Amino acid sequence: MLNNKINKRMLILAAVIFVQCIYITLMFGINKQGFHSDELWNYGFANSTAGTHIFKEDIGDVPKNTDSWQSSQLLRDYITVDKSEIFNYSAIYYNATQDYNPPLGYMMLHFICAMFPGKWSKWYCFALNIICFVIMQIYVYKLTKSLTKDENAGIIACFFFGFTMAAQNITIFLRIYSPATMFGIMLIYYAHELYANCNSEKNCRYIYIKMFVVNLLGCFTVHFFLPFAFIVTLMYCLYYLFSKRFKRFLVYGITMAVSVGMSIAIFPATIRHMFGDSQYYSSMSYSYKQYPAMWQNKMYWSYMTNDLFGIHNSIWETMTGVYALYAAGIILFITVPLCFVFRNEKWLKSIFSKVKKIVLDIAKGIKNLQYTLVVLITTVIFVILIAAFKTSVYSMGRTCTRYIFMAYPVMAVFAVTAVWHIITYFVKREKLRNIIGVAVSAVFIVLSIALASDAYYFKHQEEGVTLTKIENNANCIIVTNEPWTLTCYTCELYNTQHYYLADYESALKGNYNSDSVNKNDPLYLILDVSMMDGNDRTINLFGTTVFDDRKYTKDYKSSDYEEFFSGIDGADKAEYVGCDSVFGRDVKIYRLN
Repeated sequence: MLNNKINKRMLILAAVIFVQCIYITLMFGINKQGFHSDELWNYGFANSTAGTHIFKEDIGDVPKNTDSWQSSQLLRDYITVDKSEIFNYSAIYYNATQDYNPPLGYMMLHFICAMFPGKWSKWYCFALNIICFVIMQIYVYKLTKSLTKDENAGIIACFFFGFTMAAQNITIFLRIYSPATMFGIMLIYYAHELYANCNSEKNCRYIYIKMFVVNLLGCFTVHFFLPFAFIVTLMYCLYYLFSKRFKRFLVYGITMAVSVGMSIAIFPATIRHMFGDSQYYSSMSYSYKQYPAMWQNKMYWSYMTNDLFGIHNSIWETMTGVYALYAAGIILFITVPLCFVFRNEKWLKSIFSKVKKIVLDIAKGIKNLQYTLVVLITTVIFVILIAAFKTSVYSMGRTCTRYIFMAYPVMAVFAVTAVWHIITYFVKREKLRNIIGVAVSAVFIVLSIALASDAYYFKHQEEGVTLTKIENNANCIIVTNEPWTLTCYTCELYNTQHYYLADYESALKGNYNSDSVNKNDPLYLILDVSMMDGNDRTINLFGTTVFDDRKYTKDYKSSDYEEFFSGIDGADKAEYVGCDSVFGRDVKIYRLN
């Protein structure tokens, strides 16, 4: 009978995760319209053997593949695997040394791409992410179950987290953060198991091995895993130290330290990325403009709670605290005199007795709570604080949340466990507890989907001829003030024949004649107008527009470029045929012949 009940719960868990996979896959297929530059770099770092970047040399920031006609095969080669490049992990390792993160995530993506030589698809990285999502959910279940001693709570935790925009964003963002988040929840689970279930060091041997491996893999995936692993290790080490479990303290600390040391030995560039003369943090913080760290901390909390629960704390100063104090004062002003008047009444004494019992039970419950809950919330606080100090919400907008993705399932487990303890205190019937747990989760799931941002879909306006609709035999002139965005055009134009990328200044001085370009083939101008015609960028923070005071443009006018390119060799017009967007940059598309 017990085995049947367990099997039934496992089937429910499997069904929940399966439905969530279908749901996220459908949302990805329907809504994923554009791409973050990091998503295309992800493919480039995983598959390119001709250098880390498509637009510049790895040493000296010397431009390449720009200001002249180039074969669009270069774009294809950058994000796909040629047959000669299959399993060329040394190139991936090199690319990682020139990037800002270790290579494991790129290696995993390359493994999938290598099965489809010469082809690119958003589904390749998504397949990797959905696998990570499934494993992540299994560990969310296992951790919550262990914390609550209840399998139902574990299933409810999976039900809640997997349907939120938080889980959706982690899975649909085609970067290395989904594997890192998976390793993060695995690490906390094994650390908790070490704390909760081991009565002797002999029995803990396999847990130490698992923690060592998971921490090594996490550190070999993303550098932000280091502060995550640090705070988890520190919190448990403090527990073992103050509880005088010195052997556990030493073995656990050494295991984690050796794991980190080995990851650095395998990938020494970690030191340069984290502490050396690199642009790792400066590129994220954009030191020329950054909100105050503590305000960014508040913004990160707001983004996380919005993604998980829909409702969120305000990033602006509010009167909520003052109103709460006023309300408390009014309640005390009314109830204290009434309590004095009716102090001898039996019904009032009964109320006091019940309140006292509840307070004592809560105090006893808090005292008996597992220490892991403290670790969970401390980890969330620490990860967000590090991100607040090291990154720039100002420059990255809502997609800055990728740096705190590892905290999302941790916060979900903490929230579900806390709510479950409250429910089990007041509700003794198992079925009713389950119904309430599912209902509460469903409310916050709906709020999350309805109120949270879907920034990682990169939805944008399209009209007429879009980038992917340009003919395969076409030649394209790309004009942008940010040549690095050539990375973003790789997946849009790799099926065309040739491209010519120029910036706003060089575009009007370039020579567009070339024997390699057939003048009878379609010729297009792709004009990035995001920094033209007086356009300035703005940042939207929960409906409030904040103006970016950096000066992007001089007095560039799109009409000047239309006129110029209508007269170049091989062109006889500049006919507007459509519009598209590349990483938030609006582009107009003109047919020139």
